[in-house]
Amino acid sequence: MLGFFDGTPMEIGVKRENYAAFSKAIKEGGREQIEALLPEFGSKEKVAEFLYAQTEHFHNQILKISTHVSDEVLERAWGAEWKQRQAGWMVNISSLLHLKRIKNDEMNGWVLMDHNSSQIVKDTGVEIVVGGNGTSLEKLQKKANALLALNKK
Repeated sequence: MLGFFDGTPMEIGVKRENYAAFSKAIKEGGREQIEALLPEFGSKEKVAEFLYAQTEHFHNQILKISTHVSDEVLERAWGAEWKQRQAGWMVNISSLLHLKRIKNDEMNGWVLMDHNSSQIVKDTGVEIVVGGNGTSLEKLQKKANALLALNKK
């Protein structure tokens, strides 16, 4: 799964059998983060501003040293806590999407990649980018729509 912010992807590998639980955890984590920050910031707009600025700061730390993202780059950019920030990046994207501070498009949001296909989840639905291994477009679209429905609950 790739979480994009301002065109930069952050990858977290998830086994197929764990994807639904992982996706749900990221979504719930984003909602919980918003609720936890509301008392401190007073409004959803200010929470969105804070999370956007935080993610932009993380993003700029990466861009100072590299034009691509890898575990090694993240460790150099973010230090020993890079794995926690990587998870935070994903939760921040979830929160920012929910707060409508970013759009789920080609620069921000989610891309799910597996051995059969790559899918881009957008506000208008799921687009199949690449299909392979003999999987029909209809089957991939059905799977993608089921994943989209799971994330809209």
